[in-house]
Amino acid sequence: MFGVRLTPAGAEVAHEPPGELDAVLVTTTDALLAAFGGDDLAGLVATGAIIGDPEIVRLLVANVRVPASANQSATATSHLGETSGRPPEALRKVTQHRVRLGSPCLVDAGVRRRPRSRAAICRDPRVTFSGDHPGHPSAARRKVECGGSGPGCSQDDNWNEQSAESPNHHQSGFFDLTRADNPFAGYSIIYASSCTGDAYLGNVAQKISPTLTVQHRGLVDGTAVLDYLAAHYPNATQVVVIGKTAGSIAAPLYGGLVTDRLPHATVTVFGAQSGAWPNNPDFNATVLDQAWGAYHAVPAWAINGLTVRDWGIPQFWVQAAHHAPRLVLSRFDYAFDPHAASEVTEWMPGHPPNLLAIIDANEAEIESARVTLHSYTAPGANHEIFEGGDFLDLKVNNARLVDWLKQLVTGKPPSDVHCDQCDPPTAPTTK
Repeated sequence: MFGVRLTPAGAEVAHEPPGELDAVLVTTTDALLAAFGGDDLAGLVATGAIIGDPEIVRLLVANVRVPASANQSATATSHLGETSGRPPEALRKVTQHRVRLGSPCLVDAGVRRRPRSRAAICRDPRVTFSGDHPGHPSAARRKVECGGSGPGCSQDDNWNEQSAESPNHHQSGFFDLTRADNPFAGYSIIYASSCTGDAYLGNVAQKISPTLTVQHRGLVDGTAVLDYLAAHYPNATQVVVIGKTAGSIAAPLYGGLVTDRLPHATVTVFGAQSGAWPNNPDFNATVLDQAWGAYHAVPAWAINGLTVRDWGIPQFWVQAAHHAPRLVLSRFDYAFDPHAASEVTEWMPGHPPNLLAIIDANEAEIESARVTLHSYTAPGANHEIFEGGDFLDLKVNNARLVDWLKQLVTGKPPSDVHCDQCDPPTAPTTK
């Protein structure tokens, strides 16, 4: 789904999702690329792909030429409009009419105007998860289940069931399973796609227009993955649930769900880069409940007497720990990662919010409920922890992240790691 906004000629064009849309184009990336350079919208109109003013879409497709490129192939899934091959520059610089193009999967700029997450529209009901990467036979009883944006689980990581191979652009960091110091070398890996815009929590349909209904069915997808896990690895003795940002929010609840299915396994949760997501009563009621239907979709133990407004994201850790006392819970955050919580800053205190203060306050709230949450907080404003060298090389206060994780998953609880000098650089090192 593409949101389109027409701006005056000469206006500055920010490559961000438009807050107000003149038209919405519901189609595949391939179909959109094929339409560029022509005036004929008959194919798009015939399929009901245009919502709003067709002339706006005509201006978009008629005035953009897409250069031939060997790099235009995309993976089958996408997250917040990102694919394994970046969109050609022609998509970014529309010349004559200055049409602003929103991200695929996008109807709104986020949960600010309408309480729906940014990836709300692109769910492919045919795909429940992208792949099962089998580990070495000697490690068949160890399992990593991944979810979310970014790796351990990015939409860019299309480990399909046929090849069960990591793509070439993600063979470093977490994905370099040949490195002896990678704590997950030899593990089998199930990767779950995220594209229902509800952080794997929803089970509700939201009708946006007479022709468009958003299926927030992340919990349906997520539990299907758990059923696959239980069916194909019933004798797993060790399971690690990993999520990054969107995939990290519900990670503790999924850890509890894994213990329900595999009660004899040791289950560890490693939630990365959602530590700043707030426990805000308005967010809890407006987004988690009304928009996503999560409050009424999750098992009773995940609620356990909490009201809609009390059921916030930090509470997920508490509910999971009380439900499954043997569950090993851990989190990772960069202290000032601006991308990890950009969708929910309006529900945070402060303008701008102090992300590290919120991360620390959330952890204190969780641990005040007599829950042990192992934590590793790194300095700076980076966002990519799994994708590149940081995963294998990051060291804070002389503690390497991979060594810390190895202790965590081998039953030797590590001490918390927290940066002393946490100030962010002048700009995020990566997005």
